[in-house]
Amino acid sequence: LKNITNTTKTITYEVTPNFEETIKSSCTNPQPFLMAIKIAPKPYVSNLETIYVCSGELIRYKATNGLNNNIVPALTYYKWDVAIENPRITYDNQQNLYQEFFTGTTSTALISDSNIQQEVIYNVTPQVVGDVQETLLS
Repeated sequence: LKNITNTTKTITYEVTPNFEETIKSSCTNPQPFLMAIKIAPKPYVSNLETIYVCSGELIRYKATNGLNNNIVPALTYYKWDVAIENPRITYDNQQNLYQEFFTGTTSTALISDSNIQQEVIYNVTPQVVGDVQETLLS
């Protein structure tokens, strides 16, 4: 099962037990029961995102649900590292702890020693804090 939305979804199955012939004689008329499964969304951030900043400015990024097929559930946090080094840019090259981009607490200033536009490419890994992984039987 795959949830391609940004909210938890529930799917319910009706399960009817089917016993082997040797057990059927003692288990007549098995009753069906319902099984509800909650499917949490898995965050996804497209690699098509481009952010432009001037030298010395802070990077502040907010992934937008639906833009470039992004899936951004509530409580999505991120960590990142530099995919391609650029010797003309001074920056913090990684953030190993998951942090929330939305509040601006995740930020780093890029400093360029050039008057020509430079590029830094980051690997960004999203994760939902408190993933819902549960099965409900009734």
